[in-house]
Amino acid sequence: RMRKDFLHVSGNILEERVRDMMEEEMRQLVEGHTAHRRSEDWNTEEITEQARAMNVSVDPDDTVGAGGLHEELLVIKDSANLDEEKRAKIEEILQRRADDALSGKVAQTGENATNIFRYFMLQAIDYLWTDHLEIMDYTRSSVRLRAYGQRDPLVEYKNEALKLFRQFNAAVSHLIVTNILKFNVSAAEQTQRAPQQKNLVFSKPSMTGATAVGGSSAALSTIRSSHGQKFKNIGRNDPCPCGAKKVDGTPVKFKHCHGR
Repeated sequence: RMRKDFLHVSGNILEERVRDMMEEEMRQLVEGHTAHRRSEDWNTEEITEQARAMNVSVDPDDTVGAGGLHEELLVIKDSANLDEEKRAKIEEILQRRADDALSGKVAQTGENATNIFRYFMLQAIDYLWTDHLEIMDYTRSSVRLRAYGQRDPLVEYKNEALKLFRQFNAAVSHLIVTNILKFNVSAAEQTQRAPQQKNLVFSKPSMTGATAVGGSSAALSTIRSSHGQKFKNIGRNDPCPCGAKKVDGTPVKFKHCHGR
């Protein structure tokens, strides 16, 4: 159902969903480094590094940069506010920068932004879905053993399945947001490809995200050429620099992600 929605939803709603995913990613980033800790123990440098890895740490005008973000977070951390207020302020800063970064992508890619967003959405689902099914099969087999502990295997499986599906959704959202924020098209490439991209349409659901673009392969070519320059010296068996992870948390190999 998720794949079908991404394939047929309108451009405005698609962008809105990306922003919702991005908002949740920033919330999780802040919560993961601040929850159950006193503010004096918060690692603002690590928050900055993770934000930079997702391409949200640089101001839109490029005058501040990642160092500027770290300084901002330190000021908040050392302020006299309550920890909850500090946490909310840090999240607000990251949300604003991420939102500006996404708006920059929309402006950069113009009318083709919707197709590019859709491509990354379908790609993430297609890639992670197989792993999700394998984990579900393993879970189905393993919960049977819990009957020896006087626990209903059917109830256990339903609980595990719900948890795994939530993890799958979170992994899909993370991969979508990370790839969209890292995607870059130079002005020259955009100008050169603009005539080819005017009539881009999407085909019916297919087996892979890479074949989700129909009518013209311009968007797919643009994405691959952009990532090809960025990941030129990465080994095929190395973890993909985009930070993508499988549902179980292990890094995705470059050859299975942007190295395909």
